[in-house]
Amino acid sequence: YAQTSQHWATNAWVYYAYPRVMFDPGLDQERFRKDYFAKGYGRGGKAMRAFFETVEDRFRVTPCLLEWETVEGLLSAPVLDRMERHLSAAEAATASADPRTRQRVAVVREGFDYAQAYLRSRELIERARRGERSVRGPALMAYEEVAGLRQRLAERGLLGANEHNAAAEIAMLGVDLAALGPGPFSYSDYYKD
Repeated sequence: YAQTSQHWATNAWVYYAYPRVMFDPGLDQERFRKDYFAKGYGRGGKAMRAFFETVEDRFRVTPCLLEWETVEGLLSAPVLDRMERHLSAAEAATASADPRTRQRVAVVREGFDYAQAYLRSRELIERARRGERSVRGPALMAYEEVAGLRQRLAERGLLGANEHNAAAEIAMLGVDLAALGPGPFSYSDYYKD
């Protein structure tokens, strides 16, 4: 999963686990997890562990190719609700913690909020692509919100700057295929090369 993502700041758990397991494949997983989440998130450690394990549990039972389109299927409304509860509990538990611990939780919150906004925009974009004219305006607004969030996260190094192609997505939303006249039709997108 980490190799398909540029969201290194919100995947600290994944990147911390990889080298530890590579250097010690016999690592006691339970002790390792307790140690990481307790040291990384203090009193919010149990809730943060539950947050990340909610996603891990979903990966274990859902076959996917680990692209955004299949990750969208992993992060269903009930899964997002559970993640939200765990993250909110971690925020509450660390409200009076040291600034570094609060910042670690805040970075995960930013990534989670971005993911939720992205998923909302994708749903509207897909509905617009299927011909629901009433959602074209809201889809464009939602996507522009995501583009703004993406830019702010990228400026802080929390998200890859080239993640998705905002210009191509927005241009596609503006094309009214019903207005095209008869004749040959071909399709290409920004993945063509």
